[in-house]
Amino acid sequence: MSLEQVVDLAAHPIGAAQYRESCRARYRATGVLALSGFLAPSAVETIRAEGEASRARVFAQVSRHTVYLSPPDPALPGDHVRNRLVVSSKGCLTDDLIAPASPLRRLYDAAAFRDFLCDVLGEKALFPYADPLSSINLHFA
Repeated sequence: MSLEQVVDLAAHPIGAAQYRESCRARYRATGVLALSGFLAPSAVETIRAEGEASRARVFAQVSRHTVYLSPPDPALPGDHVRNRLVVSSKGCLTDDLIAPASPLRRLYDAAAFRDFLCDVLGEKALFPYADPLSSINLHFA
């Protein structure tokens, strides 16, 4: 699957300077960049089907922690925001279970996508995550 089949490049021309500038401005103004419809519908369906086919291999966990993912601070009152405990749950299909032909892998490995991210985020370079289990994760609700 080519990048053109994964990303809706008509709506999100990630190689175009004007589009990158617009994305960078939105990111800097709000601290977040939501790209509605970024993935082509067929890619989304393929990713969804891949996830469903591998659901039995999902790592699932429920944990109780502070919003900062750190131990509570005994120097602060129990009701302080740094000591507030929340419950989170996740279901994760790790990188080693993502198919080589998956649209997720194509996007993750695409130099054009990394270049777009670097430009928008103001980074000189982005590198693949070294952990072979954590570089690409498909999360389940």
